[in-house]
Amino acid sequence: MVAQLNEGITLTLERSLELIGISEVHFRNTDFAYITVRRNSYAVDPTIYTHIKELKHLKAFAIVSQKKMDKHNFKIEKHFFGNNKPMGIFNEFDNALEWINTIMR
Repeated sequence: MVAQLNEGITLTLERSLELIGISEVHFRNTDFAYITVRRNSYAVDPTIYTHIKELKHLKAFAIVSQKKMDKHNFKIEKHFFGNNKPMGIFNEFDNALEWINTIMR
Protein backbone atom coordinates (compact mmCIF):
# COMPACT_ATOMS: atom_id res chain seq x y z
CA MET A 1 0.00 0.00 0.00
CA VAL A 2 1.52 3.34 -1.05
CA ALA A 3 0.24 6.74 0.03
CA GLN A 4 1.20 10.33 -0.68
CA LEU A 5 -0.78 12.76 1.41
CA ASN A 6 -1.76 16.32 0.54
CA GLU A 7 0.22 19.39 1.50
CA GLY A 8 -0.69 21.00 4.80
CA ILE A 9 -2.97 18.37 6.30
CA THR A 10 -2.66 16.94 9.78
CA LEU A 11 -2.78 13.16 9.85
CA THR A 12 -4.99 12.63 12.88
CA LEU A 13 -6.48 9.45 14.26
CA GLU A 14 -9.70 10.21 12.37
CA ARG A 15 -7.87 10.49 9.04
CA SER A 16 -5.70 7.47 9.75
CA LEU A 17 -8.87 5.44 10.38
CA GLU A 18 -9.72 6.02 6.70
CA LEU A 19 -6.38 4.47 5.71
CA ILE A 20 -6.88 1.66 8.19
CA GLY A 21 -10.34 1.01 6.70
CA ILE A 22 -8.91 0.87 3.18
CA SER A 23 -6.24 -1.59 4.29
CA GLU A 24 -8.77 -3.81 6.04
CA VAL A 25 -10.90 -3.98 2.89
CA HIS A 26 -8.07 -4.63 0.44
CA PHE A 27 -5.78 -6.70 2.66
CA ARG A 28 -8.29 -8.53 4.83
CA ASN A 29 -6.62 -11.91 4.33
CA THR A 30 -3.26 -10.86 2.89
CA ASP A 31 -0.07 -9.58 4.44
CA PHE A 32 0.93 -6.09 3.28
CA ALA A 33 3.35 -3.26 3.91
CA TYR A 34 2.71 0.47 3.94
CA ILE A 35 4.93 3.04 2.24
CA THR A 36 4.27 6.73 2.79
CA VAL A 37 5.95 9.07 0.31
CA ARG A 38 6.40 12.40 2.06
CA ARG A 39 6.94 14.78 -0.84
CA ASN A 40 4.47 17.22 0.67
CA SER A 41 4.76 18.80 4.09
CA TYR A 42 2.15 17.74 6.59
CA ALA A 43 1.86 17.03 10.28
CA VAL A 44 1.49 13.57 11.80
CA ASP A 45 -0.04 12.89 15.18
CA PRO A 46 2.35 10.14 16.34
CA THR A 47 -0.29 8.51 18.52
CA ILE A 48 -1.87 7.10 15.33
CA TYR A 49 0.87 4.49 15.33
CA THR A 50 -0.54 2.86 18.45
CA HIS A 51 -3.52 1.90 16.24
CA ILE A 52 -1.67 1.25 12.99
CA LYS A 53 0.74 -1.22 14.57
CA GLU A 54 -2.22 -3.36 15.64
CA LEU A 55 -3.25 -4.14 12.04
CA LYS A 56 -2.98 -7.91 11.85
CA HIS A 57 -1.71 -8.17 8.29
CA LEU A 58 0.59 -5.12 8.33
CA LYS A 59 4.13 -6.49 8.23
CA ALA A 60 6.24 -3.33 7.75
CA PHE A 61 6.00 0.45 7.55
CA ALA A 62 8.29 2.63 5.42
CA ILE A 63 8.66 6.39 5.12
CA VAL A 64 10.25 7.93 2.04
CA SER A 65 11.64 11.41 2.58
CA GLN A 66 14.80 13.42 2.11
CA LYS A 67 13.73 16.10 4.58
CA LYS A 68 15.75 16.54 7.80
CA MET A 69 12.58 17.23 9.76
CA ASP A 70 11.04 13.91 8.70
CA LYS A 71 14.23 12.08 9.70
CA HIS A 72 14.06 13.75 13.11
CA ASN A 73 10.34 13.03 13.49
CA PHE A 74 10.95 9.40 12.52
CA LYS A 75 12.53 8.78 15.92
CA ILE A 76 9.36 9.98 17.63
CA GLU A 77 7.07 8.06 15.27
CA LYS A 78 9.14 4.89 15.74
CA HIS A 79 8.74 5.22 19.50
CA PHE A 80 4.95 5.09 19.12
CA PHE A 81 5.07 2.35 16.47
CA GLY A 82 7.16 0.13 18.72
CA ASN A 83 9.52 -2.70 17.93
CA ASN A 84 7.12 -5.54 17.08
CA LYS A 85 7.10 -4.71 13.35
CA PRO A 86 9.83 -3.20 11.17
CA MET A 87 9.69 0.52 10.46
CA GLY A 88 12.25 2.33 8.32
CA ILE A 89 12.97 5.66 6.68
CA PHE A 90 14.51 5.93 3.22
CA ASN A 91 15.71 8.69 0.90
CA GLU A 92 14.38 6.99 -2.22
CA PHE A 93 11.21 5.04 -3.00
CA ASP A 94 13.17 2.24 -4.68
CA ASN A 95 15.18 1.65 -1.50
CA ALA A 96 12.01 1.46 0.58
CA LEU A 97 10.43 -0.94 -1.90
CA GLU A 98 13.51 -3.18 -1.89
CA TRP A 99 13.47 -3.24 1.91
CA ILE A 100 9.74 -4.07 1.94
CA ASN A 101 10.24 -6.87 -0.61
CA THR A 102 12.94 -8.39 1.60
CA ILE A 103 10.61 -8.40 4.58
CA MET A 104 7.61 -9.74 2.65
CA ARG A 105 9.46 -12.79 1.29
